[in-house]
Amino acid sequence: MQTSVDLERCCANGYQPGMNTNTFQTLCEGLCDLLQEPRFELPETLEGTIAFHLNLQGVAVNFLYFPETCADHLFILTEFGAVPETDPRAIDMFKALMDANFVLPHPNPPTMSRNPVTGEMVLRCVQPFEGATSAGLLEVVRHAVAAALEWRKTFFLGPGLPSPVGPEVNASRDFA
Repeated sequence: MQTSVDLERCCANGYQPGMNTNTFQTLCEGLCDLLQEPRFELPETLEGTIAFHLNLQGVAVNFLYFPETCADHLFILTEFGAVPETDPRAIDMFKALMDANFVLPHPNPPTMSRNPVTGEMVLRCVQPFEGATSAGLLEVVRHAVAAALEWRKTFFLGPGLPSPVGPEVNASRDFA
């Protein structure tokens, strides 16, 4: 499995480092360890949002933390790719992704959406910091990457195809 870890910072204003910034750093380091990648320091910036991304099997997975507006959660965005809009099945592809939003029971359900800037379909998972483990996050990421790879092959069209995520999306479980 090819993995690359890149650090990115997104913009917001007035960031003040806090306890969950340390938690985010610890989760990041744990993911690096599990993936056998070098650790890196997430900067304490004045810009606000802190983010990094992984590239697993050609699938970009972004981890975002918004300390000012959502200090108790992190966001995991998995890029599935763009719907080929000239394909006559495009509407069915969009429907399959939207149907997935309906059938995933969870207090913070994963949500399929479309990035309006890139046109990429994105699976968004929201994870509370409380109880989160790096091993649990990696399990969530592996399910999301597998779903993205399956979608790129089948667009979730056809009988008996898997849902975009595993049976339970909860990084708080201890998968070690």
